[in-house]
Amino acid sequence: KIKPALETVGEWLLTFGKQIQSGVDTFSLTLDKAQQIFDQVMSQMHGGGSNKEDMLNTTFALFDATGDGVITAEDLKAVATLYSITALQGNLSDSLVATHDSNGDGKLDLKEMGALVDDPAIPNVMAVVLRTYAKRLAEVAGAVAGATARDELSSSIVEYFQLVCAKNKTKVSWVSDRLSNGSLPQAFTGDVLIQLCLKEKEDDKLTMGSVGEIVVKEMYRLHPDYTLEVFDLLANSSFWEDEGFDIESQPGCLKTLSGYLMTSLVEMLDPEPSPRSKNLVQTIPMSAWTSSKRSVSLLMQRRQKLERQHRQQHYHSETAQLLSRRLFGGSSVRATVAAAGVADKVAKRSMPAAPETLEFAMQLAANASATAQLRQEMCFNYSSQSSNVVDGFASQIEGVVSHVQSFLDMMMQYASPSGIEKLEADITEFIESGLDDVSSLIETRLSTALNNSAPLLERSIHQAAHHAGEEMGERLGQ
Repeated sequence: KIKPALETVGEWLLTFGKQIQSGVDTFSLTLDKAQQIFDQVMSQMHGGGSNKEDMLNTTFALFDATGDGVITAEDLKAVATLYSITALQGNLSDSLVATHDSNGDGKLDLKEMGALVDDPAIPNVMAVVLRTYAKRLAEVAGAVAGATARDELSSSIVEYFQLVCAKNKTKVSWVSDRLSNGSLPQAFTGDVLIQLCLKEKEDDKLTMGSVGEIVVKEMYRLHPDYTLEVFDLLANSSFWEDEGFDIESQPGCLKTLSGYLMTSLVEMLDPEPSPRSKNLVQTIPMSAWTSSKRSVSLLMQRRQKLERQHRQQHYHSETAQLLSRRLFGGSSVRATVAAAGVADKVAKRSMPAAPETLEFAMQLAANASATAQLRQEMCFNYSSQSSNVVDGFASQIEGVVSHVQSFLDMMMQYASPSGIEKLEADITEFIESGLDDVSSLIETRLSTALNNSAPLLERSIHQAAHHAGEEMGERLGQ
């Protein structure tokens, strides 16, 4: 019954496949031309470049990838990677800094950056960087707005931090304040810190600095007592289990987060750290790691003890053990319990977020979305272009063209005459040999199960008959 349908699809592919491919290509080029004409018209009407000073003030922090207040060749190379600007890769970054570094210190301030962005080797570089940032910010806003589970929402907040830490310290301070002023559940704040630690080494954040360190320092600066309470919560291995995190990651995360906290504390109390202060920054995180390692070990021991008790209670007889192996496909009870533990983690991490947390998320999403729109408008006013070259319509539709071609190629494997013939041969081979193999396997498994079960069943029947005989003898004797 499937062969006529495949033959029809094959005829359609042979007739219209190339036309579909050509049509999509032509459509993408037409859209790209329309965009270019629109940009040219707007450039003639608007001129562009009128808000250069605003663009400089807005993008300086994005070019300062290390966050030290100046722009170096290393910063430009980092920007080339973070924002996919091939023109800045290689030796060009060194050359640009050398050209526009007026005082010869190897660093660019705001005024020197103003000369750099006008260099013809990197046209509209500010618009390219800021538009990429705005696009990512809009995506994060959508993720925050759509999140409803605690785990999903805390992960989205971390993505927001990874983005704004590269640009807007005011926004970092605002979100850090909400996380540490008691207006949100303490457990949610703990979840965010854990996610910050787990995501610290991800490559898609738009900053070279430590996002977790920035956030922890700001939380402690604003609300030290509450921040310490959250750290007490993180030191509890049961909390990690209750929130659905892997407790084996607790020692490493606690060491990292404690390092951030101690650095913040020392910097606040001792602007010029003494050797003793520096030693504390190293020893206390290690103590936290050791203590957490011990706590995790005790928790694992308790869990193993409960598993043994469970096995002894429910699988004490040979018959129960045999049935368990059969029911679970030969897996051990421990493996079954471990699988149940994974499912339990997923369920815990999918718990709904509290109403006050969802309200905060909607505020954050609205603010991020509005900021992204404002930044896009700034880019258009500056460059008079509706998008970056890499975001042109034709570039975007190339992905669609690739998917269409892949789909057509896949269908040709099964809907062409040769594809249909191969499919029929595979089905015939399965019918002739595959069913025999399946039957043989079932017969072997069934015979083995019966052979193993028969002695146990026979023993159980004899025991039951013996007990019944004894009970009947006692009643007759009475």
